[in-house]
Amino acid sequence: MTGGRLLLLGSLLLGAAAEPPPASPETAVAAGTPGVVRTILTGDRIEEIPLRFLGVYRGAAGPGHDLYLVRLEGEEAERVGIAAGMSGSPVYVDGKVVGALSYRMGALPKEPVAGVTPIEDLLGAARFSRPAAPAADENVVPIATPLLVGGMVPAVRDYLAPALASYGIIQQSGGAPVAGVSGGGTSAAVPAAPLQPGSAVAAALIRGDLEVAAVGTVAWVEGKGVFAFGHPFLGTGRVEMPMLRAEVVHTLAALGGSVKLSNLGAEIGSIVEDRLTGIVGTLGTRARMLPIVLHVHGGDYPQKDFRFEVVRQSELTPVLTGAALANALFLNTGYDEQATVRAHGTLRLRGLPDVALTGAYSSGGRLHPVLAAASEIQRTLELVYRNPFQPPEVESVELAVEVVRERRRYGVDAVRYDRGTLRPGTTLTLRCALRSFRDQPVERTLTLRVPEGVPAGAPLTLIVGSPDAVARAEGRPIQERLRNAVDLAGYVRALSGQGSADTLTAALLWSAPGAVARGARYDELPGTVARLLASDAAGLGATPLDRGVLARAEEEMDGPVEGSYTARLEVSAP
Repeated sequence: MTGGRLLLLGSLLLGAAAEPPPASPETAVAAGTPGVVRTILTGDRIEEIPLRFLGVYRGAAGPGHDLYLVRLEGEEAERVGIAAGMSGSPVYVDGKVVGALSYRMGALPKEPVAGVTPIEDLLGAARFSRPAAPAADENVVPIATPLLVGGMVPAVRDYLAPALASYGIIQQSGGAPVAGVSGGGTSAAVPAAPLQPGSAVAAALIRGDLEVAAVGTVAWVEGKGVFAFGHPFLGTGRVEMPMLRAEVVHTLAALGGSVKLSNLGAEIGSIVEDRLTGIVGTLGTRARMLPIVLHVHGGDYPQKDFRFEVVRQSELTPVLTGAALANALFLNTGYDEQATVRAHGTLRLRGLPDVALTGAYSSGGRLHPVLAAASEIQRTLELVYRNPFQPPEVESVELAVEVVRERRRYGVDAVRYDRGTLRPGTTLTLRCALRSFRDQPVERTLTLRVPEGVPAGAPLTLIVGSPDAVARAEGRPIQERLRNAVDLAGYVRALSGQGSADTLTAALLWSAPGAVARGARYDELPGTVARLLASDAAGLGATPLDRGVLARAEEEMDGPVEGSYTARLEVSAP
């Protein structure tokens, strides 16, 4: 970047008094050169902490990306060291910004030494085509970006923490993100002064009835452009996420790592680039997020609607959606040990069939039913985003959830029926004996019609139980349809075929050759055709099915069904 270009940047600064332009790339910062870093430690006052340059650490931030090494000096440096949230704090020499404080050195350093991203590299983040890459030196670690969470219950913080930890965007506190003191939303009390180098700024992951955002520091402002952090946030390249004001309440000094405790302010623009050398925001724009609507009935409310939006990013969108849903549901269940959650909804995709979202979960499983429901929605979104065909455009998620403060779970004990009625064209009546959570007997009646044309003596399999148990008996055709689908439309249609666990299902299966090919299921094929479809010569990657479904019946329950009953039957002569 030329000196003339940098002079132009300085003339475009927001605010009444323009700062001197950044130092030119040719400026040499020799070891021993004094300077200052500007950052906020408390409130909205930008303070200067003296520092001294130690030299240039070649290639430390990645191939071709050097860092300046500096040691902070003075009373505040001794008190807080390199605090989480300082990422992006501008470093000045002779009144000109030369870079952004961005990396800490070593795991448990005994001195406040940090890496500084050169200003020309940070300004270049707006035009770099490549996303972030790992640092070249394992001793060079991005300064942590504290995650502010407004209104999130502890169980969901624990649920969210592992997924975010790999991005280095949380300050660990007992394995969970640091919670902001924003009280569940942005605060109008956060000062609305124009951003300037050294101001606190936040990049939001969730907005609405739940607020989740990571806080760092502004290094430079150019017109409507804001350059911050000095290192990657998610490291995904081009992004869309809200940019918020932030206020530093206090910088907490701690032996395990100091951290800025902050509040979130109003939305002022959007983050548009997330690159190796920093993030870039644009003032006055609004990020396009994934809208989620949750209608909750039961629990603490007769009816309550929650609305929030999550950032669109293939890896994070599913887990953030799951966390937002779990948080809203936990607010209704109040951590009840006995609870049942039933969900029905729609995942809408642009230009593709909707994906049905269904599920039922009750206490007594591996996860709390709220987390189980959130995990299932998360898994469905992951399957959509990680499909083998093309990036999907997810338009919205809408979910209706019923919460009951008691455990409702049913196991299949026995099934009674009259074997003499199993003839072609007749109806088989099944009296299903179920066992509830408290061992109370429950009976449901299902009927299966035996089709005409089934030959006498044909061996059949009767299975009664959960949809998953029936699917296993059939050979898991939905999973096979997903595996060999040939386009995204067929893939999402298969996803919608998964049954909900609160459905008591009965099926009559018989030995009729079939196959799953090109994402579709084919039953009752001639043996030669089934074998041909599954052969390597066909080139379809088809999966043979040795069982076909003669008849199926279902009944919705008010809780998940477990286990199954299986019997071998034989068709009688008419």
